[in-house]
Amino acid sequence: MTKRLTLLLLVAAAAFAATAQTARPARLSHPLNYLPADSVMFFKQGDNWRLTALVTDSTVRPEPYAPLHRHAFKKQEADWEARCRDSLNLVGGTGDEQTDPQTAAALRTLDTSARLFLTTGDARYVEALERALTNAVDAGARRDTSATLRRAAARALISAPALIYATGSDGLYVNLFTDCYARFDTPVFQGAIDQVTDMPTTGDVVLRLTPKRNGTPLTLRIRLPQWAAGEVIPASRYDAGARTPLPTVYVNGKDLLTSTTERGYLVIRREWNRNDEVRLTFPLPVLPVSPATSGSDGVRPVALMRGPVAYSGATLPAGRALRASHSPEPDFARAGMDFVPLAGSSVPLSGGTNRDDAEDTGFVAVPYAYFPPHATGRPVLWWPALP
Repeated sequence: MTKRLTLLLLVAAAAFAATAQTARPARLSHPLNYLPADSVMFFKQGDNWRLTALVTDSTVRPEPYAPLHRHAFKKQEADWEARCRDSLNLVGGTGDEQTDPQTAAALRTLDTSARLFLTTGDARYVEALERALTNAVDAGARRDTSATLRRAAARALISAPALIYATGSDGLYVNLFTDCYARFDTPVFQGAIDQVTDMPTTGDVVLRLTPKRNGTPLTLRIRLPQWAAGEVIPASRYDAGARTPLPTVYVNGKDLLTSTTERGYLVIRREWNRNDEVRLTFPLPVLPVSPATSGSDGVRPVALMRGPVAYSGATLPAGRALRASHSPEPDFARAGMDFVPLAGSSVPLSGGTNRDDAEDTGFVAVPYAYFPPHATGRPVLWWPALP
């Protein structure tokens, strides 16, 4: 049963990835609602959104996201289709993520995607807002040269806790994965959800539900991130190579034998008792990302992603390249509370057929948002790589 469910989830994710590039999602009959940002309590690394926002500007306060009415929905959907569906870049903005300013574009991605999700309940919009929030918006609050954009990014960060969960008429959506606790109400369920995870160190996630009364029905929807399947959207722009299996899901220690997927979410419909648990582990491999149009032979550009996080670093010394077949690995010994660097090596471009024996030099990359603001030059996201 474990293999069967894992296969079903993988097939469902592949189908969602295919439709995410084509069909537009239909509007829900009733829009969703995010939880109030201030109602989400963080533990450990998750609190960095609020801390970063308040360090940038201590006067910012959360601003709620409202669902879109029909005319506004059509306009925002058209904007998203034009800007994000095929043009979203690795840091959540548009254009060249290495040379073009990204804060304003990522803020637009975040705002548009957050509102479209409330109207459609479709995970493609959360995929886009997560990338923008994790990378260019966070980076903008830390180091954008415009005071106006830094403040706007700080406001987005302090509002971001609301995006973790959303409620609908029949249940709860789990959109983002971070260590936190929140109380929530639906028309039939009153209670709390405790999310226990050490992401981004590992992909282990525990969701513990506590209803006010045992035996309360609730539809729980858990997003199946495309990055967990080894995919980087949009597929028309990026290629991350091999796909990875999605996680097996356990409810109270037992395999989830029956499930459905809707709009990129795993759907669990059941009656819940106090301290019922859902456990899953998302794969977090380092993905060497190439332009979809690049060939497989010779030197080609490669970017590095792990989960929704894009990595950046310094320019490689002249005449050196990474090895696509030996991606840098997470360096947990140098990990911070809310980020994990990568460590690896580069080799001479002239290594010929003896590349594995060529002299290696150290290589370190850090999450894009954590690139030192006073470092010389712009952060590099693309490096030359040998096969």
